[in-house]
Amino acid sequence: MAILGTTNCFLPPKADVATRMFSTGPVRLPGVQNIEGYDYAPIIAKARSLPELPDKPGDYVLTTGFSASVVLSLADTIKQLVEDGKIRHFFLMGG
Repeated sequence: MAILGTTNCFLPPKADVATRMFSTGPVRLPGVQNIEGYDYAPIIAKARSLPELPDKPGDYVLTTGFSASVVLSLADTIKQLVEDGKIRHFFLMGG
């Protein structure tokens, strides 16, 4: 899988990921190729050169994209899931 970062939420990648990671716009990371203008040929070529991803779900499910209003409306449920040990980690990404 080739990865394109378009915002400043990007973190410096591990070495094995940096070779298939690209950035564009104001995003700049050490060791990551930056796409200039709208020429996405390098990332398309990289994606085509990599093996296909398996057609099966991965080992982990990461649910993302909840706004504050959704999280607050579920606060009691989330609190109970944390207390029951069913939620162990929260990841906050902002940009």
